[in-house]
Amino acid sequence: MIERCAETGLPIPECSCATCLRERPETLKRDVKLVIHKGALLADPHGAMEGTGRYRRAIPFRTPEEIDPDVVAPILRQAADRQTELLPTEPRS
Repeated sequence: MIERCAETGLPIPECSCATCLRERPETLKRDVKLVIHKGALLADPHGAMEGTGRYRRAIPFRTPEEIDPDVVAPILRQAADRQTELLPTEPRS
């Protein structure tokens, strides 16, 4: 089953809306990068994230064995917590 974008209805790999571009991994010749929007604002005690821009950081994986849950999971939890912090607390009228 092909996952489709909620905004455009296109298959996610083909969609170019801001949400899909921000959430899908970048596939390169040598590795896959998990890109985290505003990752620069997160703690990275293991130095797993790469990037020099203002917000965006990426965690590269060249092999499945490089995925260390003890390193990646805390970063993803922080990103999820930060995302829910940014949601409005009261409905707009």
